[in-house]
Amino acid sequence: MPYKVGWSEKRKRCIVQGASIFLYKFLSHQWLELKPWIEHCNKCTACYLRDFFDGEGCISRRQLTISNTNVELLVYARELLRKFGVESTGPYLGKLAGTVLKDSQTGKLYKRKKNCYYSYVSVRNLPQFAEHIGFTIERKQRRLRAACT
Repeated sequence: MPYKVGWSEKRKRCIVQGASIFLYKFLSHQWLELKPWIEHCNKCTACYLRDFFDGEGCISRRQLTISNTNVELLVYARELLRKFGVESTGPYLGKLAGTVLKDSQTGKLYKRKKNCYYSYVSVRNLPQFAEHIGFTIERKQRRLRAACT
């Protein structure tokens, strides 16, 4: 996969972009169509959850949440987590469509187009989450380790 590395003056950070027509075509499918690959084996399921939590998850102190506008996707994630003995609650309505979101870096205001929902991973299940799933983002992984102690 060819990569392009550049500097974003607007964001004041390095940006890496990759392109793969095969990956693009694969990921262009609805998530329901990807279930056979996601559930191929426990390793594939754990990788899917790890990537999903990398992108949509947040850990602060001992609170691990995941947010998305697709309620069914959050319910599916809860079912997959259960396979690893990790209990979660939700999804709950978080932010309503039509409310304003402010980008903390640019100060730009955006209007939400869809409702956003969230789910919690139970605090007592954080060690199970860390053992079987975890994060690839080091900052989140450090916070997870701290939350487990």
